[in-house]
Amino acid sequence: MKELRKLNDLPSLNDKLVKDNIHYEVLLNSSAEILHNITHYYRNTLYIFDSILDENDIIKDKLDDAITYFYSFLDILTSNVQSYFSAYTKDKCAVTLKLVKDDLVKTFYRDSISYRARKKNDRDTHGNIKLSEINENTDFYSIMNKDLKETTFLCNSLNSHESYSNSNSDYQKYYNACAVVPISRNSGKDKVILHVIGFLCVDNYKGGFANQHVENFLCGLSDPLYNLFLKYEQIINLAVDKGISNEKISKFYWGKG
Repeated sequence: MKELRKLNDLPSLNDKLVKDNIHYEVLLNSSAEILHNITHYYRNTLYIFDSILDENDIIKDKLDDAITYFYSFLDILTSNVQSYFSAYTKDKCAVTLKLVKDDLVKTFYRDSISYRARKKNDRDTHGNIKLSEINENTDFYSIMNKDLKETTFLCNSLNSHESYSNSNSDYQKYYNACAVVPISRNSGKDKVILHVIGFLCVDNYKGGFANQHVENFLCGLSDPLYNLFLKYEQIINLAVDKGISNEKISKFYWGKG
């Protein structure tokens, strides 16, 4: 009787294997297309930045062009990553770029799908950009704390995490799993993080993040962001020094000192 049941299960098992193969083939093709999309806009944005920095001078029109190119790139980056991981995890994902300085963290950019629902979390009651302490957030603190020697934070169930904390007390309304990788420079030899300027974050409810593929995929995207963000910071500093303004400067600029 057991043998008969096993035989009867074969058609459904075969259907599952066929669906899984199709799913992974779609993901493989999608990852290649996504990487091409992102690197294409990365190259163009980098060219614009370098042309400004080579001259070591800036005017209002060039600043506006640089910011426009940068934000177009960020939109391509976050929307493509959101699309890929929603398909990969089979759950709706959100993508966020955070910035960090002097143990403070702020939200810099959200993907266009999650932006409307979550933008209220990014500013305080006075409309100012909300800042939070690194140690209020387990994911960021784990990466920044050199004693812990963690270079990423991947968790499929934050509810099950023994000590997870988040500066947003309402985070559970939006997600219960996340993958966070630093935008940083490290030693290369021992993966010791030397300088973190931000984080690339993906989250959802159902998980599917805690594996080597997700870590490698996201780190492969966050690594080149380090150089691009540094160049953008140089351009912003150049504009501030010359008194040239743009409404988007405050979202990135921390001030000097």
